[in-house]
Amino acid sequence: MIGSVICLMFVLELGGTRYAWDSGILISLSIVFAVLLAGFVLAERKAEAPIISFSMFGNRLYAASVAAAFFYGTGFVTATVYVPIFIQGVFGGSATRSGMILMPMLIAGVLFSQLGSRLTTKTSYRNLMIGSALLFGAGMYLLSTLPSETSRWMTTFFMIVTGMGIGVSMSVLMQSAVHPFDLRRRGPRLRPLYSSARWG
Repeated sequence: MIGSVICLMFVLELGGTRYAWDSGILISLSIVFAVLLAGFVLAERKAEAPIISFSMFGNRLYAASVAAAFFYGTGFVTATVYVPIFIQGVFGGSATRSGMILMPMLIAGVLFSQLGSRLTTKTSYRNLMIGSALLFGAGMYLLSTLPSETSRWMTTFFMIVTGMGIGVSMSVLMQSAVHPFDLRRRGPRLRPLYSSARWG
């Protein structure tokens, strides 16, 4: 799996810049990526305790949770990369100072992650994810419309809205992904540190 991902990263990074897309190096890396990925999938399907149990994707709630987590992760990485570059290009200053603009989003994410976890006992995963998606979508839209004359306070507000949407999804998606499965499929079963006989 690691080898296949590394090959794919090199293809995407070097393609169209250092090498042409139809160059022998990129074609070879693409073939190695496909072979390693296929080998990983075959090994996982035969393993007694696989890293990724593909049969779990047959459950609709699990598959939807994983798909949503993928898109949220993509949006989160995009925001953390784009916003500091935008701030540094518009307002100037050091990269460290522009990176500090991420703090409102990260803090809001942590706080609303706790809130989302508490609300799972009061409403459904679907209702929480609809609210999270609305917040996250609104935040990403607002960030995509930032003009060059925007203020730091406005940018901070947009980051907080984005962080609120991301935060709710963090706890909800983790719980919804494992919800349909028993403890055996959620992870390894650990032995207790102390037996009841010893401390009886």
